Amino acid sequence: MKLNALILTIAMLPAVAAGAQEGLSVNGLFNGPYRDNVHATETVISGSGLQEYNLSVYHSLTLSGMSDEVPVFEAAVLKDAAGALDKEVAFRNGRLYYGYYTLKPMSDGELNRYLFYLNQHAVGKDKLILIYIEGKAGRADVKKMLKK
Repeated sequence: MKLNALILTIAMLPAVAAGAQEGLSVNGLFNGPYRDNVHATETVISGSGLQEYNLSVYHSLTLSGMSDEVPVFEAAVLKDAAGALDKEVAFRNGRLYYGYYTLKPMSDGELNRYLFYLNQHAVGKDKLILIYIEGKAGRADVKKMLKK
């Protein structure tokens, strides 16, 4: 019985994360197109693993050696950033290098939503990171967590 519950929980994680990003352009980057790519790492955490951070969803996608994807990611992030409540950004060599955005809460207004983007290609490195976070934690707390 416990095994069935565990399997069901694991199977539902992508659905939980997908729903969280619904309505965002970055949603099309998560949950699929890079899942089978050996140069991509996608991480989804929800539930008790995030309680100590006062979060409900953590969804990240990291690409290595895929500089051709930078314009795709950048366009999606900038589109979602246009409606952000708060922004912290940096550009390098004409590209979005860093972005930390406080997005509008979901329609119920109970959970804060954050988007973090880091394009290390802009500084000569070979990694692209996109993170979506949702929960009751405040902006400063989420930023502290991301720096760890």
